[in-house]
Amino acid sequence: MKITKEQRKAMIKLVKEKPDITINEIIEELNLPINKSRVSKILLEEKMYLKKSKFVQQNEKIKE
Repeated sequence: MKITKEQRKAMIKLVKEKPDITINEIIEELNLPINKSRVSKILLEEKMYLKKSKFVQQNEKIKE
């Protein structure tokens, strides 16, 4: 299934607002008609990376 441009923008906005959100929470909160792998692919396309089930923008430092 596909998502709209508005849903895609909402997903990116949500991740920026809640950088510790999980993929499942993104899907639930936005009621997206796509699976976890598609969400991951979209976020990678937007240069957002997954680390320990958390999303981090490429230019942010990851504290461990």
